[in-house]
Amino acid sequence: MVDLKERIAVVTGGSSGIGRATAVLLARHGARVYAADLRPRAENSGLFANLGITELACDVRNESHVREVIDRAVGDGGSLKILVSNAGINL
Repeated sequence: MVDLKERIAVVTGGSSGIGRATAVLLARHGARVYAADLRPRAENSGLFANLGITELACDVRNESHVREVIDRAVGDGGSLKILVSNAGINL
């Protein structure tokens, strides 16, 4: 994988499953990752802290929530370079 140092990434559905694995992989390759999820999980706190991943509560069905996540990511410096739209629902 290419060097993603200082690239800003947002991963929706980033607290579990494929989204969590994607957030971890991006962070391990240098990206500044924001894992946005409807239900952030406490069990991620240690791993995410070690990798510098910021976990944020976000309901992607709510436009203002999505704007807040993007504003936070971009407001921390830089521009959004990677967006992984992974949020989903189990029926």
